[in-house]
Amino acid sequence: MIIFPKDHTVNIWNPEIPPGWTDDYGNTPTSWPDYTPGISQLFTTSDIYDLKAAVTAQVQPDGDSTYRLNVFYDGSIDQVVVQTNAPSSVTDPLATQYQGKLVIESDNAPDGRCAPYETAVANDIATPSVPESGIGDGRTSLQWQQVQALADYNCALTAFDDPDIGPVIIFPSDYTVDMDNLAKPPHWPSEDAQIPAEWPTPTTAKSAQFTFAQIKAIQTAAVNQIAGASNSTTNYGVNDKVVVVTDAPASVTDRLVADYSGKVVITATSASTFSDS
Repeated sequence: MIIFPKDHTVNIWNPEIPPGWTDDYGNTPTSWPDYTPGISQLFTTSDIYDLKAAVTAQVQPDGDSTYRLNVFYDGSIDQVVVQTNAPSSVTDPLATQYQGKLVIESDNAPDGRCAPYETAVANDIATPSVPESGIGDGRTSLQWQQVQALADYNCALTAFDDPDIGPVIIFPSDYTVDMDNLAKPPHWPSEDAQIPAEWPTPTTAKSAQFTFAQIKAIQTAAVNQIAGASNSTTNYGVNDKVVVVTDAPASVTDRLVADYSGKVVITATSASTFSDS
């Protein structure tokens, strides 16, 4: 299924196919899958931005990272999901104010080595880990799935391919676990249900600038300062900066760059890049 915002006006049964699109391995599809479209009964894209901002202001006011937080829209239930370890005294006002629009879940029982919010933040900001050679090879595909699995399981910020040294995994600046002996997710299967006998040994390093909480704070600031005026997305770049991709003018983005000097890079793009996402 594909869920569109409630104010969507384009024909949902005949969407435009993104021109020149290829998958992570450089393949161009010869056909596109059928899907069932739907329209949110509750939310426009702006409504979701506003609700996420309200949740962040309640759980992490002024960037306070006392409580963990991950907020996302779940189209299968047409609600915004809040994953946090904040007590009910903090989240109850949200549940009351946004009854029927919000689901609050505890993240105190993580699935695997890392808390869900850590993996969610990492997946949200990660740049695609696409090797420059051998991208159509099945063995290479498996190895890169393993690299991403290692990054997820060991609480990394991101994984990417360096053309000179191969796979690289970057960890937050406050990471304390041995990066030279990464734990392997037990019983991990690949997308094709393969259980590998061997694991790759990526190069590891720490960010010189960011913890998960610091990147989350920049994401929140980007939403608050930019999303109201224009579309934007954020990702963690290989140059150890948060990259904000937006069609907003400098008059909107300059404050974000000033507030996070040396930590944020603005990449301009056209509004059509975002379509109705």
